[in-house]
Amino acid sequence: MTTHRTCKEFDADVLIAGAGPTGLMLAHELSIAGVSCVVVERHTGIDPTVKAGAIGPLAAEALRRRGLGPALERASLQAVAQVLGNFRTKAPELDARMRALEETGASPVEVAAAMNKESPVGGKGHFAGIWRVDASKREESERATTLIGQQALEALLEEALEGAPEVRLARGRTVTGVVQDAEGVVVETDGAGGPGTLRGRWLVGCDGGRSLVRKISGFAFPGTDPTMTGHQVVAEYADPDVLLPHGWRRTENGMMAYGPTPGRLFLARFDGPPADRDAPVTLDEVQAAARHVTGTDVVVTAVSSATRFTDHARQVTAYRSGRVLLAGDAAHVHSPFGGQGLNLGLMDAVNLGWKLASVLADRAPDGLLDTYTAERHPVGARVLANTRAQVALMRPGPHVGALRDLVGELLDEVDGANAFFGRMLGGLDIRHEMPYATGVPEETMPLLGRPVPDLRLADGSSLSDRMTTGRGILLAPDAGPAAAWAHRVDLVTAGPAAQEAHRGIAALLVRPDGIVAWSAGTAGEPDHTLLEKALTTWFGAGR
Repeated sequence: MTTHRTCKEFDADVLIAGAGPTGLMLAHELSIAGVSCVVVERHTGIDPTVKAGAIGPLAAEALRRRGLGPALERASLQAVAQVLGNFRTKAPELDARMRALEETGASPVEVAAAMNKESPVGGKGHFAGIWRVDASKREESERATTLIGQQALEALLEEALEGAPEVRLARGRTVTGVVQDAEGVVVETDGAGGPGTLRGRWLVGCDGGRSLVRKISGFAFPGTDPTMTGHQVVAEYADPDVLLPHGWRRTENGMMAYGPTPGRLFLARFDGPPADRDAPVTLDEVQAAARHVTGTDVVVTAVSSATRFTDHARQVTAYRSGRVLLAGDAAHVHSPFGGQGLNLGLMDAVNLGWKLASVLADRAPDGLLDTYTAERHPVGARVLANTRAQVALMRPGPHVGALRDLVGELLDEVDGANAFFGRMLGGLDIRHEMPYATGVPEETMPLLGRPVPDLRLADGSSLSDRMTTGRGILLAPDAGPAAAWAHRVDLVTAGPAAQEAHRGIAALLVRPDGIVAWSAGTAGEPDHTLLEKALTTWFGAGR
């Protein structure tokens, strides 16, 4: 792989502020394309504070497309085993099934994999704490949430970057200033060793909800103010059984969730925002919140990790300002309900990475980066909207209780409604506008603009197996006009039987981020004119 040349005046093609999951995912996407980057992170190591415990289907598929599937599976099965180990002590029937599997000689990982589907978390999800969203009730039910803690995910990505010469991770450095000009961006930093500066062609702020990059660069950040206070903690309790049962439930004073891992407690009270959002979370604060929400005299004896959150919901009006771009929480903040934030940030990185690499390699004009905002802003706005709706459905009182009962009945009785919520929470309802396909009926190209499923090919490989290079891919009976783009798009020529039947589609053009850019059905002639437009739009001029 050829590395992009970096002029002597630049330290890297791309500077990334923040080595959380979004920043690391972006660095990985750029490294695959040969783009040099420096990731600046204020923490000296992975932040151990309790955070997200799972990723959505699109993020999991994105990792598999880059060859990280085996590492993801190992980390996920460890998480599943931990969750099941926690539940089995309180669920005799689950314990019995697990013991029967163990007696067959199955390994702990094999037991975890077998039990995942019937565990209290396997294949399930919630909306506003109504734990009735069932993946089996929608199409493509195999596209499901993957259990993996945020710290494990960061470790996975950081390990994947260790062999990438294009990437340098600068930990223990804080961004203190940003100045951009027509050719690049200068980032001022401070940390061990004193102040320093870095210059890159582009800067991407992945530095979280309180992003300094966003503030310094003048991005507008409208939204709604907080109305509630929440806590996520991992703690020890004098009598943890008073917090049972595991799972989500609504109380007279708020919402709580105990588990799924040992000691983890989620609390939400709806009596206003915290007095001081920046103050350290103390054991006394955790105990007071736990007693208020649970209505018990629970005694917290130790806190190993704790964080405080609110429901403030804001989103930048544009994800780009000159040579500065934002991704993840730096571009949008919202409450954590539905577990969508981590997935949202990772997919920002996946959408941006290949576009930024194309612009740097002069394969595409600068304007390609405008499609980043055009495509990702509506996705972020939808998450802000549904998390606001979840907060409204969590508030105490009989009127909200009646509404929750109705939503619960919809989820139980109407498979279409259950599928709607499942697709929304998993991001599977995304449909990006393809500018060259205006007026094309959806039934003609049902997957156009949508995230592609991981199709199985006749040779036993999958689509994700064929996309580890980070290039686009055309699956088709013959190359046709796409032969002129073979230097930029991988061509997999095969008959219709060579790929898994999916909605009668015989050919697909898939962008590096997994979005379908063109397709053809099994009946009729493929529209090669539209295919050429798609190739030119996303991959530049052919040879």
